Amino acid sequence: MRLDTADSIRLEMARVYRDARARKLDSQEASRLVYMLGEIRKAYETTVIERRLKSLEEEHEGNPRKA
Repeated sequence: MRLDTADSIRLEMARVYRDARARKLDSQEASRLVYMLGEIRKAYETTVIERRLKSLEEEHEGNPRKA
């Protein structure tokens, strides 16, 4: 599974949860996986914010306000 969107990460977390509830996955292993997925989500969100900020900064530099 690709983990390149917040939604795909959320879906993978839900899959891990369902597998743990169904006892297909040990709860400690599920906890570790969900923790890692949470860290991936944070990194993804940071990357998205950085890209948006850079885009806004570039747009602002190209269109400075006149006083």
